[in-house]
Amino acid sequence: MKSRFLFPPVFKVIGWILALPGLVLGYLNVEHNFRFSFLQWGRPETSTIAPGTFNFTDEAAITMVIFGLIFVAFSKRKIEDELVSRLRMDALYWSILINSLIYFVLGLVSDADLINYNICTPILIFIIRFNYLLHFKKDTFVVNTPRFLPYKPWRILAVAVAIVSLLVIILSSVFEYNLISEGMLDVIYYTLFGSLLVWTYSLNSFEDELTMQHRLDSMYLAVLINYSLLLVATYAVYSLSFLIILVINLISTLLIFVVLFSYYSMRNRLKEEKQLLGGFAI
Repeated sequence: MKSRFLFPPVFKVIGWILALPGLVLGYLNVEHNFRFSFLQWGRPETSTIAPGTFNFTDEAAITMVIFGLIFVAFSKRKIEDELVSRLRMDALYWSILINSLIYFVLGLVSDADLINYNICTPILIFIIRFNYLLHFKKDTFVVNTPRFLPYKPWRILAVAVAIVSLLVIILSSVFEYNLISEGMLDVIYYTLFGSLLVWTYSLNSFEDELTMQHRLDSMYLAVLINYSLLLVATYAVYSLSFLIILVINLISTLLIFVVLFSYYSMRNRLKEEKQLLGGFAI
């Protein structure tokens, strides 16, 4: 199992140069409403595209944090071997799990202000966990295998609940929430959140070394894709609509992961079936 899609080692330094000022700027902007005047930009009232005045200090902070932390987290080390790849898998496993559990609980208590910090917490948890493993566990040459829930009944139940919940949310959005009440929609959202979490952390019907590689690739790509979409939304969506984006961001990494992992698993299964049929043909 090898880590793929990594940046060159020099990007780690660039990442810290971007991330640290970005985190400070983001904190000052969120907690103290600090803004740079030179990042002020406005459209005339006659403009047909969101007329008004905008300040892009928060967008600048988010951009610096996202690029910086991604570079720090996913830059190659001087020595990239099987052990380091397993440490990355362990760190990704725990970072997504812990972050999801934290915000699942916070969402239940309706602490909306803390949702802003979900932008950086998954990668921060990964960086802390990965460096802890590198400095305190690498010399032991022992990496605990990540634990997952059994395929039955957890995976089967989670898939069914997630699909139904997602369909209900989509239909409610199409019909402008006329199908169900807003309170019930919140319940369904967190049901989707929980089912995606169980889906992510439950076993396939068949598991091997290649499955773990697919899981690592899917987790890594899910994080990158999710942050890319969030970065686009940062500049394309404003005001209360961006709060909705942040709420969606709580589950989007899990959703992207299950799509990617399901694709990898299906592709691998079809490949094996093709090889099996080819063997019979011979």
